[in-house]
Parts: sequence; C-alpha cells; structure tokens
Amino acid sequence: MSEMNFGYALSSPVIDNQKAYVISADTKSVDEFWCVLTCFDTSNGSILWNYTMKENTKDELSFANPAVAYGNVYFTSSDDEFFYGKMSCLNGENGTVQWVYKSMDVYTLSSPVISS
Repeated sequence: MSEMNFGYALSSPVIDNQKAYVISADTKSVDEFWCVLTCFDTSNGSILWNYTMKENTKDELSFANPAVAYGNVYFTSSDDEFFYGKMSCLNGENGTVQWVYKSMDVYTLSSPVISS
C-alpha cells in the first residue's frame, strides 16, 4: 500500500481506464489555498500528474467532481472571489490543457455531466 500527501480531497474520485482523478485543496496558510486536479494510477496509487488551478497569481477553487469522457477530464472552477468561472478540459493521459472556457458573466461550481 502506498501513502502520499496530496492535499485535502474536495471531490469524490472518478475512476476511468485504471486512473483515478481527484480535486483537492493545497495550502500555504489559512488565507492562501488553491485547488489541484490529481491523476493517480489505480494499480499502485502513484501520482501520474497534477494540474494546479491558478491563473497568473490568482488562486482558483473547485468543489465539484470532475467528469471523464473521450480520453479527457472536464471540471469547473472559479477564482477565489467569484469574479469569473471556467470550464476546463485536460487530456486524461498527461494533464495537458485541451481547452478552457472562461466567463466573466457567470460561474458554476457544479459537476459537469457528459452525455453522448
């Protein structure tokens, strides 16, 4: 069994293709924290990649479960003052950004839903 420190889990794990995706909070202090999407190998618990939710120096928050489909991971986030919201898509294998939709008009912290 492997043990690791990856922050405070904020989402339920989503399992797909021998990978587990979890959103957690990382902190420097009580007043400074941001969210991280981590991909784990389900066969041994090792961390495959991390995606830190920050825009420039702005911390971003996500309290919803990610969704996985078509080889990608989808999640929503907002800046820490709720000035904007984002819907992001990362490659499920390596965590590279596929696309990001940012709105200054609305924000959501809901889990994305995938439909075929």
